[in-house]
Amino acid sequence: MGISKHSALIVIDLQEGIVDKVPTEIAAPVISNSLALCEAFERAQLPVFIVNVAGRTKGLTDVQQRAPQSVQSSSATVWGPVIESLSNNPNFKYLTKYSWGAFTNTGLDEQLKNLGITHIYLTGIATSVGVESTARQAFELDYNVVIVEDAVADMDLVCHQHSCEKLFPKMSVLMSSEQIINAQ
Repeated sequence: MGISKHSALIVIDLQEGIVDKVPTEIAAPVISNSLALCEAFERAQLPVFIVNVAGRTKGLTDVQQRAPQSVQSSSATVWGPVIESLSNNPNFKYLTKYSWGAFTNTGLDEQLKNLGITHIYLTGIATSVGVESTARQAFELDYNVVIVEDAVADMDLVCHQHSCEKLFPKMSVLMSSEQIINAQ
């Protein structure tokens, strides 16, 4: 399966404050595989979207008021900048989201449609939150979704496995970064 000229790479929430919540031995391959894919997409002159999260989803006020103080303070934390190796590339498109999924109020769908994109490749952290939410939204918007299995991770291994084994096969194709890079 070659990468279609109608493809885009979307990197979800590889930010200092999120990557730091995952053990280094889990986060490091996600970062290196995401970087390799960014380079491959850039060489192929295909769009790369770097998505970060800031703030929290509106509507959680009631939940936050009932949550323990430690949860309240951590949810209001700014997750920090995109990791340095992904920041400031003039060929990348940068988007900030304020919810779990990258399509909500970001203009991502419009940008992808304007570029003629029909296939999206997703990487990032956390598998069960930002990646899964974006995959669900993309599937519902009729994109062909590829989850890069060795370029996603989660703070919770059980949640990661559930997303990869139970949910993603229903809405996407799972591939390794090597399969994608070698398909070019």
